[in-house]
Amino acid sequence: MKRMIRRSYYLGEYLLMQLISRDRPGPFLRWFLRLPLLYYRLYRLGLGSLLGNQILVLTTIGRKTGLERKTPLGYAYDPESDTYCVTAGWRARTDWYRNLQHTPWFHAQVGRRSVRDLAQPVAAETYAHVFRKIIEQNPLAARYWPRWTGEPYEGSEATILEIADLFPMLTLRPQR
Repeated sequence: MKRMIRRSYYLGEYLLMQLISRDRPGPFLRWFLRLPLLYYRLYRLGLGSLLGNQILVLTTIGRKTGLERKTPLGYAYDPESDTYCVTAGWRARTDWYRNLQHTPWFHAQVGRRSVRDLAQPVAAETYAHVFRKIIEQNPLAARYWPRWTGEPYEGSEATILEIADLFPMLTLRPQR
């Protein structure tokens, strides 16, 4: 069941990426991209595991308003280091990423788990490792990266480093 949910999530993500502008989402798409906040409600009810845990809800502090901002994000998880990795879209112009640059403290809800700490940028070698894991889990991701970068994705280190420059990744680790 979870495998089917994960695959349907990846397919939906792929189809959505074909429709999204490379520059910035329009008002309808911004509303649509926030629909996964419904997951947060399900998490609060203890039903988050039914969704396959593909989305975490990141809470940041708004850089202009100082208010809490919730954003649903896809993520990669490394159980060995107990680290969640999230990638900023639109060439690092996403609000949540800019909020974390201003105030790096975050709260993330992943299923029933709550994570708080400082967000850290990912080093280039770690980026390549995580990116390859993402592609391995979701082969469709390799098909939409060329649309965002303007270059074909052939899996080389140079291509991954170009993607890292355009779409920075942050690690979210639980407090120790």
